[in-house]
Amino acid sequence: MTARTGASSGKRAARPSKKNGKPDRRKDEPPKSAVEGSKKPIHGALELVRDILISLGILLLVLGSLWAYTGVWPPMVVVESSSMMHGPDSQIGVIDTGDLTLVKAVHDRSEVITYIEARNPGDPNHGYKTYGDFGSVIVYQKNGISGTPVIHRAIAWIEFNATASVGGDLRGDIPDIGIYAVSTYTLPYGVGFRKENVTINLLDIFNAIRTSKAPHGGFVTLGDNNRGAIDQARLQAQGSMLVEPVRPEWVVGVAQGELPWFGLFKLWVSGQDTGTFPPSSSAGLILTIVIVVAVPLAADYLYSRWKKKGGDRKEIRKESRKESRKEKR
Repeated sequence: MTARTGASSGKRAARPSKKNGKPDRRKDEPPKSAVEGSKKPIHGALELVRDILISLGILLLVLGSLWAYTGVWPPMVVVESSSMMHGPDSQIGVIDTGDLTLVKAVHDRSEVITYIEARNPGDPNHGYKTYGDFGSVIVYQKNGISGTPVIHRAIAWIEFNATASVGGDLRGDIPDIGIYAVSTYTLPYGVGFRKENVTINLLDIFNAIRTSKAPHGGFVTLGDNNRGAIDQARLQAQGSMLVEPVRPEWVVGVAQGELPWFGLFKLWVSGQDTGTFPPSSSAGLILTIVIVVAVPLAADYLYSRWKKKGGDRKEIRKESRKESRKEKR
């Protein structure tokens, strides 16, 4: 025999309590904390997705802006060797191993200012300096062959002088300083931070050309740390073929700006010997990362503390108002 409920049991069913004439439904509602707790994981996931999308958007915006400015992709290159360093350790404002540099496209040879132009008092570009020395630093493909480009200083523009050349006695011109029909030319000043003597042997350079039937002109280049030995006399392009005068179409661009140390990531991942890294570069990179990471975290922590204190003050004022109302009653 089953028990009955309601009026048949002799007991009146409990009615919902009323407050101000309205039923109190709070007993039937789930606890507020339970509802809020169920929303937190979803809200947190949405915030994470939002932050990732914002970060990707900022990254794409920065890369797109750099590409638009430089006209080159990728817009930055990592310096892999010490050929442009001005000493045994890294320096801000000088190209060191592990630095990142912007590469701005050039469309005409006049956009490259050579070392001898910048040293010539009668030249409109006299005194022009980049990365601690005179003239532009260019990024170029050795003899136009794809591969790891070279980033060295443009020393001079030379041209082949077919009229003055007889047989194997090939001669050339250095028109920017009014030198014509010479087989060799020694710059009248020390070059680079060591002030080395630099001789441009046009005869040997033109005789070593293999990419064309006739000798051609182009930029003569030199690493600041290579003790006066120009690339066209020592640097091999492929096999035993030497680097030839750099044609304008072989120039990837002109180096501009510097982001020190951050290229060490790429060199480390690619397996380059860490012993080749400048001593202070690794320490500089670690310190920069700590600052970049720690400062936003510290700012976020301080803001959260400030916001929490503000919320606590509001709660205190709210409770104080409640107490004062009770006392008035």
